[in-house]
Amino acid sequence: MATPPDDPIARAWTVALRSQLDAVVAQFEAQLRQHVAYSNAQHGRELAGLNARITELDQSLVASRAVQSQQAAELARLLGERERWTLEARQLQDALRAQTAELTRLRDELAERDDEARTLAMQVQSLDAQFASERELVAALLGVPGSQLFDAAQATLGAALDATPACYGALKAKRMDVVLAGAMRERGRSAVRSTLSDDERRALSRAAAAAGCELVEAALGQRYSAASMDKAGERAEPAEEGLVVACVMPGLRLAGSAGSLVHPRVIVGTG
Repeated sequence: MATPPDDPIARAWTVALRSQLDAVVAQFEAQLRQHVAYSNAQHGRELAGLNARITELDQSLVASRAVQSQQAAELARLLGERERWTLEARQLQDALRAQTAELTRLRDELAERDDEARTLAMQVQSLDAQFASERELVAALLGVPGSQLFDAAQATLGAALDATPACYGALKAKRMDVVLAGAMRERGRSAVRSTLSDDERRALSRAAAAAGCELVEAALGQRYSAASMDKAGERAEPAEEGLVVACVMPGLRLAGSAGSLVHPRVIVGTG
């Protein structure tokens, strides 16, 4: 094949075009390098931001895990407290139920005691009413303690003369009129040498009323009668021979009756 002839003009254009092409390639390569550098710097900045964000998130995750651990521990503590409080609440409820049951029992027992107390009070009232007369007689004689009348009544009763149910029962068993009559007979034996005191006379009057009796007084100047009087002694009184000159001990009879349980003891005048 034949070689084309060397054309200077064509060679010049070829050189010029190659120079332009080299310049364009160099410019492109420069722009490409600049773009790559810019992209690398941009990517570096983004990567650094991402790494910082990752670090931040990692730290947040660690902190969150620590908080979660603390919260879990607190939750466990609170659950334990709730369990303890629940147990204590159940124990308190059980204790309250037991106390309520005990309170109910005590109320029932108190109600029974109240019933017993009311029954006892009614019995006491009944006994008070039953022994009202005996109490009055004992009160009358207790007004002259240590007197011969008191001692005579106590000896006749055969028991201590005091304000007790035992004494009231003994009086009711022996009958008050019988005990009082015996006491008056015993006291009448010493009435001449130991005159009946005013307190004893008042006690006799009160005791006689309590026993359903009344005292019988022999009037001064009244004719002596052995059928209705006991002669305790005589006194020289010519003007009043056979008459009552003193009544040293009254007699006793049931209230409203004519007969006497005890005749009055008198001093009779002689000529």
